[in-house]
Amino acid sequence: MYSPPQLPDHTLRLINWSRSSRRVAGRPTWFLALPYSLLNVAGATLDRCEGGAVRTRLGGLVHVYGLLVSVVGLIWLMVIAETILDVVPGAGAEGVVPVVLGLIVAAYSTAIVWRGGRVMVGQRNGSARRERMLSGGVIAAHVIASVIVGAWVVLLRPTLLEVPATGLLETVTYQRLVGQLPEGMSYCQGTAELRDQFVSALNPLNAIIVLSVGFAFVGALALAVASILGKRPELAAAAVALVGSVVLANAFGGALRLALDWFLAYLNRYGWVSDEAGLGGRGRYVHGHDPACAPIGGDWIPNTVFANAVIALGILILSLVLVNLLGKRAAKWPRHLSRVEWDRYLHRLVGSLGERLGWAFLIGSALFVLCYVWIFTARADGGRGSTAFVVLTAHVGALVAVLLVFLNGRIRRVGAMVADVIGFWPIAWHPLAGRSYRNPVLASVGEDLHSSQRPVVVVGHSQGSILATWLCAGDGLRDRAGIALVTCGSPVRTLYGTFFPGYFNDELYADVTRDGLRWSNFWRDTDPIASPFGLAGCTDTQLPDPRRADSSASPLPIPRNPRPGGKVRPLGHSNYWTDPDLMNEVTGLLGSRRENDRTGAER
Repeated sequence: MYSPPQLPDHTLRLINWSRSSRRVAGRPTWFLALPYSLLNVAGATLDRCEGGAVRTRLGGLVHVYGLLVSVVGLIWLMVIAETILDVVPGAGAEGVVPVVLGLIVAAYSTAIVWRGGRVMVGQRNGSARRERMLSGGVIAAHVIASVIVGAWVVLLRPTLLEVPATGLLETVTYQRLVGQLPEGMSYCQGTAELRDQFVSALNPLNAIIVLSVGFAFVGALALAVASILGKRPELAAAAVALVGSVVLANAFGGALRLALDWFLAYLNRYGWVSDEAGLGGRGRYVHGHDPACAPIGGDWIPNTVFANAVIALGILILSLVLVNLLGKRAAKWPRHLSRVEWDRYLHRLVGSLGERLGWAFLIGSALFVLCYVWIFTARADGGRGSTAFVVLTAHVGALVAVLLVFLNGRIRRVGAMVADVIGFWPIAWHPLAGRSYRNPVLASVGEDLHSSQRPVVVVGHSQGSILATWLCAGDGLRDRAGIALVTCGSPVRTLYGTFFPGYFNDELYADVTRDGLRWSNFWRDTDPIASPFGLAGCTDTQLPDPRRADSSASPLPIPRNPRPGGKVRPLGHSNYWTDPDLMNEVTGLLGSRRENDRTGAER
């Protein structure tokens, strides 16, 4: 049975900022905007770095990636439209496709202007104090890039542009094939056996996928090398975020297009739609291919782009483990795979993430290239069965990962934690990025603090500690002497101080403790992201974990899950609120604040 906790003798106000943020950052459209939102993360890692010229160049690099992601998103929207037009009766009539694609370009550009304008108005009226804001020049640049690419597709129809055969970027013009195939020979056989009689043409979708991902990795590799040589982990974090933005933009587009293609094929099988009624795979402007050759022809790259993203993520995680095992001062692998030892290993691994992320990215990139050299070589030698197995495994792995996110609480919390970090940074680098929850939450908490007539202790856990730290470093608190800050399970140093040093630095920490504001930090060595801060004006306390039921008298009962033999499952990142040491600290801080108030009144 569940025993409700004993309430403390002081007023307790719980603010579930995570639930409040779901109104802003929990909708499906927010997650679809992750490729754009990652640009805000990359910009935050590089912003306010030392050296004006260096800062300008790095900021320019983030803007280039942003323009690339805008173009990738537009191209995939066009491809999805062509996939639908494949089964729309009359879509093959002259002028239909360019009109539809032109409307998509106009809608996409309008969305950039509308969303960017709303963001700019909100930032002028808000309290964005410490970071850059979205500018009209950034909005205009994205609109211009989208219009130029859209006009190139609609007016020039690049699927008819003749190019040298490259295998990766080619398709074959349909107009030149009419009447050229011998009787009884299929189109797929013709492309293989009569290649010298055909003219290769550009496939814009394949070109965008290959060139965008290639450019993303080249630029990110330069950042990773600079991170290692200069011992600047924020550059490695920027590399991961920038590559992630481009890869995710392609992966999301590929997944949506593939799901739609399968759905329409299902409807076509039962006669509910007909792929001969519309474009039928011909007359396309963006992705020219013959449906009969889809498994081996121009469809192979877009069909596997989502699987590629899954493989890349798996390789990056594997590389982090390898670098940690092989590097100096590595976090020792747990001798016994118990829950306690595993949690402590993760704690050490996350603590060393800054110095290992650059190497992990380099090794992961090399493994990724080797993987795809093998895949393309196998395909060229006719070994499509083995490559299909790899791709199918990646798709199944992605499906299993999605199911685990919904079914496994720990994995779901890790995903939520990553989304919390992304959503913390306001829109500044791309107008289509997802909204940030930070300013609305802090505005609400600030109002509560201002309306309180009694001493207050602000207790922040996990990402809530980041919000609390940012709030207490601001200029909006009126009575700082009547406020104390308690952080627990906090990634202030392990993640934010390591990868966002332009914001979470000695200047911000000094702002927190100015004017007599007291700061206490609690952490466990079984908590992956918590750590001691080691800051002047901040008291660090390590909480024992696991804690025996009789180890301390607690004002609030600690949730424990006894196992056979008297073992207690470690609390890790959870249940700081009911720890006796933390509760005693909160009670003591409130008592000292009340005593100060009485002393001040007597004077």
